[in-house]
Amino acid sequence: MSKKLLSVVLALCLAVSCFALGASAIGGYAYEAEEDVANYAQTWALDEPVDNGDGTYSVNVRLTANYKVGPIQFKLVKNVTAGSLSIKSVTANKSVIPANWLAQVSFSNVSNKIAIIPMPTDEVDGIDLTAGKIIATIVFNASADVAATVAINTADAKTETNPAGTLIAARMSDGNVVTGTAICGQTINATNTITFGSAAQAPELVAIDGTLGVVDTSRTMLDELDIDGDGDMQEIDGYLLGYDPDMNMSLEELFEIEGDGEMEIIVTEEALANGLEASTGTMVNVLDLEGNVVATYVAIIFGDVNCDGIADGYDSGYIDEHDAWMLGDWGRLFSYQEFAGDVDVSGFCDGYDSGYIGEHDAWMLGDLGRIDVAGIIATLGF
Repeated sequence: MSKKLLSVVLALCLAVSCFALGASAIGGYAYEAEEDVANYAQTWALDEPVDNGDGTYSVNVRLTANYKVGPIQFKLVKNVTAGSLSIKSVTANKSVIPANWLAQVSFSNVSNKIAIIPMPTDEVDGIDLTAGKIIATIVFNASADVAATVAINTADAKTETNPAGTLIAARMSDGNVVTGTAICGQTINATNTITFGSAAQAPELVAIDGTLGVVDTSRTMLDELDIDGDGDMQEIDGYLLGYDPDMNMSLEELFEIEGDGEMEIIVTEEALANGLEASTGTMVNVLDLEGNVVATYVAIIFGDVNCDGIADGYDSGYIDEHDAWMLGDWGRLFSYQEFAGDVDVSGFCDGYDSGYIGEHDAWMLGDLGRIDVAGIIATLGF
């Protein structure tokens, strides 16, 4: 028999993949008749990653097909939520891929396509995968903090209506990859998704155990004010309670992030001018790994109404003016400033609270009788 190459090699490589593999051959490829597609099925699967202990993971690719398989190509769907993950190498399984296939294995970290293309110089058989076999092993480079998922894109199979599809496990019409015709358009069975590291967990702000910290979401969305002065109305997911100026330096002593993300603390200009790290009106944004704000809270320092971090005579003056309606519509019920001023937990910010704050400022309540943060929180029911 004269030495011939199957034209499917060139046709598939040029029409489907990004790999420029040179070839010249005879024959061609065709598409399965619609009524025959279900007769020929392929099932893809990825084994769970094996940590090689050197910054790499190995993953076996399994393929089952009830027909003799010729050229193979698939595309990975990678979703990296933390760290980095890239393909280091792809090796065809020599115990499955015949040596006389002279298979060329190509991969791309740009398109995430992997191809196993036969380049024989004479007649060779298709691969018998009726029992299912490992056809290749992918080695990934991964950072220590990797969190990612990987799957095979089974939604983009090469068919008559999708000739540029990225998924191919071509059926050889006579089982021969040199003289046969490569048939595309088989039934694709869904693959599994594998996980590297731990999938990113949505961040959540929580109170640290053993502190007075309280994340009060009962007042969700009650404030829609320009708290940080940037001209935009803020939608508030709740209040942060428990900060005691006599005990705490920062909100980070009371609250932390669970999950994958971080806190962004925006202190008021008034507090910064006093050299303080928190005040009523301090905003805490919860950020995910991509820096998106997923929640916003406002800190409440009981007795601090003017947002400078100190409960003193200035706050008493604000409350007196508020109580006399001298400030107009300032401070509707349970706005963050009025809530901070309601130190007697009556539901109103009025002259009684002004008096308590005035006595507090003058130390008339004694060392242990200053504004009682723990008592206020207990009265509120937290």
